[in-house]
Amino acid sequence: MAEEITPDLDEVRRRLSIFFGNNQSLVERYLQVNGSKISMKAIQDLRDEFGASELATLVPEALPEATATRSNGETPIFTIELDCPCCRTKGIPHRELRASAMSIKNDAFLAPVYFPVGKFAALNYLSVTVSVCPRCFFASPDKKDFVQFNRTTRQHIPSQLSTGILSEIQDSIAERQEMVESAHLGKDFTACPRPLPLAILSYQLADQRARIESESKNSYAIYKRASYWTRIALLQRMAKFDDTSSLERSLTLFKESFYRTDFPNANCEFQSCFIIFSIYLRFGQMKEAREYVTVMEQSKKEVEERKDPTAIQALNQWLGMSKARWEDKDNPAVWDVPH
Repeated sequence: MAEEITPDLDEVRRRLSIFFGNNQSLVERYLQVNGSKISMKAIQDLRDEFGASELATLVPEALPEATATRSNGETPIFTIELDCPCCRTKGIPHRELRASAMSIKNDAFLAPVYFPVGKFAALNYLSVTVSVCPRCFFASPDKKDFVQFNRTTRQHIPSQLSTGILSEIQDSIAERQEMVESAHLGKDFTACPRPLPLAILSYQLADQRARIESESKNSYAIYKRASYWTRIALLQRMAKFDDTSSLERSLTLFKESFYRTDFPNANCEFQSCFIIFSIYLRFGQMKEAREYVTVMEQSKKEVEERKDPTAIQALNQWLGMSKARWEDKDNPAVWDVPH
């Protein structure tokens, strides 16, 4: 049998950048949803979802942004304003990456670390990806959860969250206020970059929102929560904090998502297997880690019977990466923050 070749993600990103007009946010969204296989249908679907008019106006209509973390480069981000779908607070800043401004290296659990490209300044973009309402502390890294304004059509785009879920989130404002008050970090989420403890809190607030979504059986909410906690763990490592409890929470959520099949696609399913495997490996639980390699191996027949080439490619990719990591398990540098 021919050896499975893992796609060169840098080359995939380069090709996707061409299709998406060098919009790095769209490139990363495509990879998160569809994996590394390039599909023209998936590219067009994402273009349609994002909206041609929105693509045309993002950069020209962007608000000026403060200088990033060093002065010898251009800021890699721009800011748009969103409205809170719960308390109707207007003008909430949401930071987005400029085209081809930063490259990404994933940590051992696939949380992203950002590095400047060319003329752009360094910025810990992970610290500002979550937008936070200053009044009710509704928080999300996804601008579609907020109310957006399309400057071309002069119309507001409502939140993608249902009115029922938004009502429950609004009713839980006291919980978010307590989270902010008890953290003793202040309430100013506008700093760019945010201090790491405040960045961690912003993701915890986003998790509170996603928890309400999951309790309402909203699709993929458990998977989103699990991904938030790998990012919290990464921010904690950056801040020299202990990330054990965050990785444990992420592990629990990824396992729940896996057993509920709460994934947008097969790539996310097997990617989650890889993350579960990696967390067990980090904790030194070799038997449990091996079980998830076995799960992927035993899935091959069922996936092949589906005759879904995307699922087969995803399974082979993540299974191959799991086996490679197993071989490298005694190397402590595997768990370091990428640099």
